[in-house]
Formats: sequence, structure tokens, C-alpha cells
Amino acid sequence: MESSVVVGVIGLASALLGAGVAFAGIVYQQRHQERIAREAQRQALATAAVERVLGELSAIQRIVRRSTRDLTAEEGEERRLRLHDHVASILLEAQRIPDPRVRDRVRENASFVLLSPPEDTRTPDERRLDGMWVCGDSIGCLGAYLREEPLPTRLSPVQELIDRWPTFRGGTDWFMEA
Repeated sequence: MESSVVVGVIGLASALLGAGVAFAGIVYQQRHQERIAREAQRQALATAAVERVLGELSAIQRIVRRSTRDLTAEEGEERRLRLHDHVASILLEAQRIPDPRVRDRVRENASFVLLSPPEDTRTPDERRLDGMWVCGDSIGCLGAYLREEPLPTRLSPVQELIDRWPTFRGGTDWFMEA
């Protein structure tokens, strides 16, 4: 084989190899950019969900701050329904939080906002205070999540509440109304 043919074949092979590598690089870069865009979109949705949950927690805190002593039966029922609505929104929005530890803790805390089993001997003021504690614990968790910090230790009043009624932990069956 003549040297000019060999040089031509080598040149053609090099050109094809170069084109193949360039094409593979373009495909890789395009897929990488798509992954980055999907991750950014997922993070934006998660951040928006966290902000909505924070708004719901703030609304719950406003409700539970108010004493129930001066409420009429109608106002008491309205208060109960509003709390249920806010908790339902938290349970829904928490599904968009990608970190399972944060998601589960926020959902679990939300279930304890409405806690009132038959054997509950807490006074209305103690229930209100417990509601504030569980909201505060969730707010701390969500803040740590947004700052990309480790989850804080659960507040001791919240842990005591959970230890007192472990059957409410992790479940939302109790949430259904008759």
C-alpha cells in the first residue's frame, strides 16, 4: 500500500474519531445541562413548598395563640376547622420536600397539632402551648433544611408529647372526620 493511501486512511480515521468524540461530548454536555436544569427545578419546587408550609405553620401559631376561653361554640368549631385545613395543607405540601427526614418530621409534628385523644388530661392552655412547640420544632427543621444545615434536635416538649402518645406518630388515619 502506498504511503499516501495510508496517510489518507489515517487522516480519515482521525477525522471520524474526532467527530465521534465531539458528538459524544455534545450529547454528554446536553444531558448534563438537562440534569442540572431538572435539579434546579426540583429544588425550586421544594423551596416553594417549604415556604408554603412555613406560612401554614405561622397561621396555626396565630390560631393557637388565641385563648379558647372566650370563644362561642360556633367560633370554637370554626377554629377547629381552620386548624384542620392548615394541617391538611401541611401534609400535602410536605410531599414536595425531597429530604425524607424533614418531610416525615414536619408531617409527624403536624399530626400532633390536632392531638386530642380521649385520655388527654391536658388543659386547653397546655394544648395551645404544645401546638406552639410542635410548630416551632417544624419551623426549626425547615429553616435548617433551607440553610442546608443538619436537622436540629427535637425540642424536648415535643419529644415528651410524642413519647406520651406514640400511636399518633407517623400516621394520619386519625385525620379523617366522620
